[in-house]
Amino acid sequence: MVMILISLSTLAGLGIVATACIRAKQALVDTALDETRGYF
Repeated sequence: MVMILISLSTLAGLGIVATACIRAKQALVDTALDETRGYF
């Protein structure tokens, strides 16, 4: 039972980290696109 809870919390933590990484990448891409538009 404890192992199940630990694995669930680990999965949840990984999901949160993955979401944060995706959001950070998206923000970087958006910023890069905005800067590129400024040049052209």
